[in-house]
Amino acid sequence: MHSVYLIAKREVTTRLSSKSFIAGTLVTVAILVACIIGSTFLPSGDDPTAMAPEFAKQTALASDQAFNEVMQKHGLVPEQIKAEVATATTDALAKLQDSQGSDASMIGYFLGIGVAVLLFVALQITGQMIAQGIVEEKGSRVVEILLGTVSSFQLLLGKILGVGIVGILQVAVIVGSAYGAARAVSIDVLAGMNISEIALILVPCFLVAYFAYATLYAALASTVSRQEEVPQVITPVMILMMISYIGVMIPGIAANSVVKFVLTYVPLASNISMPSLFASGNIQMWECLVSLGVSALSLPVIVWIASRIYSRSILQSGPKVKWVKALLAKG
Repeated sequence: MHSVYLIAKREVTTRLSSKSFIAGTLVTVAILVACIIGSTFLPSGDDPTAMAPEFAKQTALASDQAFNEVMQKHGLVPEQIKAEVATATTDALAKLQDSQGSDASMIGYFLGIGVAVLLFVALQITGQMIAQGIVEEKGSRVVEILLGTVSSFQLLLGKILGVGIVGILQVAVIVGSAYGAARAVSIDVLAGMNISEIALILVPCFLVAYFAYATLYAALASTVSRQEEVPQVITPVMILMMISYIGVMIPGIAANSVVKFVLTYVPLASNISMPSLFASGNIQMWECLVSLGVSALSLPVIVWIASRIYSRSILQSGPKVKWVKALLAKG
């Protein structure tokens, strides 16, 4: 484990000291903060209460005696008006409850989108880091020196842990900066959200998803030797992530029972969509726990397949290695 620690430490120190990494993070934070602060200068809609009839305002604020006087002044029967107002109030309360339910549904929908975006971006950032790092070390022959002292699995695990720490720190800085900017301009982005339960599901889901996708990124990247080949070789993993991402981004797709089952319980597909479906209120806690259990049980299989491809491809330079051939190779 000491070797894994040293490899992970090397990844963390190397990437955190990289000028391109620091610059990219700062630019992302600056753009996001500028957008949040700039949104406060956009014109807002008119106050709906300003458009309410003056007569309604008077009756809402007046006492019962004043109400009767106003009714009589206009030649109206107070008792009849009160009965009509009572009926109208009942209807208005029913509409208000429906509106509140609709608002809660919209909050859940946007919260689900936010969770999906957070997971998708975090997995994409870390996956790209791992893939590019592996090809860089393979092209410069550094990996041959490293494999002279550690096993391929230790090298893979150390790289995944190191990049994971860096990726989490980067996402935390970006999200924290955005939240701080929102609070600075009095925007409560967490209003009406059950953050504790969502965090309880999101954290273990991210860890399982990260190790699953990170090993796949590493395995596919190890089959090529040039940086320009990386986007093409990792496309299958990106497509799989996009399918899961789109499934919760577009309203109505997850309403289909078969699609919902896939997005909730099938490993890899559920790693992004399941926390989002829970945040939006489409599935219950017990469904999340079952889904998380299935994903956790499938993780060793995914890691074994990916590490096998990685170990049989990482030392092969030149043309692209077919991952099926590497998986089935003996040794």
